[in-house]
Amino acid sequence: SFYTKLDHYIKGIFEYIPDDADVLLLSDHGFCSIEKEFYVNTYLSRKGLLKFKVEDPKSLNEMDSSTIAYSLIPGRIYLNLKGREEMGSIPQGDYNRVRNEIVDMLGELVDNGIIKRVWLKEELYSGPFLDEAPDIILEPFDGIDIKGDINRKELFGKSSIKGMHTLEDAFILWIGKELKGNNSFSIIDIASSILDELGVGRPPDMEASGCLA
Repeated sequence: SFYTKLDHYIKGIFEYIPDDADVLLLSDHGFCSIEKEFYVNTYLSRKGLLKFKVEDPKSLNEMDSSTIAYSLIPGRIYLNLKGREEMGSIPQGDYNRVRNEIVDMLGELVDNGIIKRVWLKEELYSGPFLDEAPDIILEPFDGIDIKGDINRKELFGKSSIKGMHTLEDAFILWIGKELKGNNSFSIIDIASSILDELGVGRPPDMEASGCLA
């Protein structure tokens, strides 16, 4: 099977690693089977928030300037903000109001078991490039693959692939070091410990507790 072959190749790599060397294996996501795709831009279009200049658009470049919001994969929603977007329609002063209205609207997707949580960008991101982050981020339930297609007439569809990434179930295996007992780390915690072990030093704005005991 595929996994047997993969184990064989990993074993081959280990044979070249000195016994006193640390070995770090990790994933940045988990995995699950896809039940169906959800087309966010179709949803936004039906709500009157996404409009196009032509009847059968081929890309977001054909978006009308009256658009309020659009989505890019996976589940990133951007407000059509003046001063940031090329054809921005939302004044900076209306940003919070409009975003809150969209978040309230998206609540129906949570109630219907499509979206697990609706995040604001400042709840997930920080730093000097925060303004470039998506304004709203959708976290789906496992099995719901969020897509950014613009030419779908239906809200849901069948995927051509079998699996998708998940937020949970990522793993870390650090041979040669002891991990903290809770075994629940952010990717920043892991990155900070890697930098420490390499003697590189953490960036001054990296806030992390590390993952090593």
